[in-house]
Amino acid sequence: PFQLWDALGVAQIVQKMEADGRTVAGWVKTMLDAGCDTFYRTDETGRVTGFFDWDTGRYRNLPPAARRVTAAGLRAQQRPVAENAGASLLNMGDGVLLLEFHSKMNTLDEAVIEMMAEARRVLAEDDSVVGLVVGNDGENFCAGANIAVVAGAAEQGQLEQIRAAVTSLQNTLTAFRYSPKPVVTAVHNRALGGGAEVVMGGWRAVAHAESYIGLVEPGVGLVPAAGGVTALVRRILSAAMRVPHTDPLPAAQQILQTIGMAKVGGSAAESRALGYLRDTDRVVMNRDHLLFAAKQEALSLAAIAAGPPAPAQLFAGGRDLLAALESGVWMMQQAGFISAHDALIGRKLAFIIAGGDLSAPQWVDEQHFLNLEVDAFIELAATEKTQARIRHMLKTGKPLRN
Repeated sequence: PFQLWDALGVAQIVQKMEADGRTVAGWVKTMLDAGCDTFYRTDETGRVTGFFDWDTGRYRNLPPAARRVTAAGLRAQQRPVAENAGASLLNMGDGVLLLEFHSKMNTLDEAVIEMMAEARRVLAEDDSVVGLVVGNDGENFCAGANIAVVAGAAEQGQLEQIRAAVTSLQNTLTAFRYSPKPVVTAVHNRALGGGAEVVMGGWRAVAHAESYIGLVEPGVGLVPAAGGVTALVRRILSAAMRVPHTDPLPAAQQILQTIGMAKVGGSAAESRALGYLRDTDRVVMNRDHLLFAAKQEALSLAAIAAGPPAPAQLFAGGRDLLAALESGVWMMQQAGFISAHDALIGRKLAFIIAGGDLSAPQWVDEQHFLNLEVDAFIELAATEKTQARIRHMLKTGKPLRN
């Protein structure tokens, strides 16, 4: 309450209270008379450093909270290791770096992707660096890719430019996943589309309890193309198929519904249930402690010399699984639940989840699924209805069901 009062202006609110005939506590007037115009003192980063002590009538220093780490605080202490218009690489101490997004709405634009690649290079080449945290102080972790750029390129027929950009992000996140040193993603609030793919792209995630994660690309007529579908195939379908005599259809349908319906977890717990977080990913209740907890996770992984995961082999159900998934999409369209373009997106998703039109089920490498993601993304971006969806979203902030 007193921080809110500080934000509104203590003296102004006192005047308003007295004008309304309300009694103001005597110590508040004493504070103002002493030349102390706020209940709390803060530094240039907004961190509380002291408070007004009514017993002594002056400010009292508050020891800094060891677990409160912010990108702004790190920046105030030292120059960034590297920086561009979209992101910065900051030193968290103890050999851990912080990759901070600060583009508009923390979207994944060209500058952000360039800094992600730079972070990966430093992580690999600098022996003094033991790990990397991906996180920021923004209102949201990441709002996804910059769809305005996608729309502009698609409308001008620059599909190969889109392919290059999507492939670049894919390669960067794959490099994070297989980095020789730990990469920990620190997610809070919304992580949508490409933001969700960044969350799933590290060795481990540390999530604030209020984390809303989802692959929402169908809302703008697209499919995830930076490893999002591949990640869920690895985590849900392939994990299920390692148990002998398992039917792949329920797990595949779960992925299709999660992405096709653009489901977003309403909390870290719901995001975990949808597959965006794993059982090994940590959940932090205090938002102020998120970056500290992520740093400790990176240090813990480095201390035990944990290595990156082995290159995954994923289950591709092929032609039979594809037919079953497409049948479900067709029935949804016939029942009037989805439009013809929704059905097209659904069929593209089904094709990726099934691993394509393979003649028989088999285990394939991740790149097979990643290639399918990019192809489907480009094919949909070229359609007029997807371009209309993107334009509508940019104009109104709401999805268009065309």
